[in-house]
Amino acid sequence: MRCETECRKEDDGTYVTQVGEKASIDISFVVSNNGERAYEAMLFIEYNSDELDVPVLSKKGGSVNLKGFFDNLVVLSLGNPMEPNKKVSVLLLS
Repeated sequence: MRCETECRKEDDGTYVTQVGEKASIDISFVVSNNGERAYEAMLFIEYNSDELDVPVLSKKGGSVNLKGFFDNLVVLSLGNPMEPNKKVSVLLLS
């Protein structure tokens, strides 16, 4: 996975960004499957609901779907299955 916006990668592999002057964040990710078919592939994104509205998936086709919200967590389905050597782009607006 690669974050294509201003994100900082932490030692544990998570990406972190902060709300700036405009009080919103647009986050763009590219997720690659470099192995076998990935069944029920998911992307989990944690956000601070005190600072941000509920994120919205900006959809431009493809297999990415908003699976749901749980507390401060957005769950995205990346395809079932996500095929080998496939890349999907995700743009979240908050």
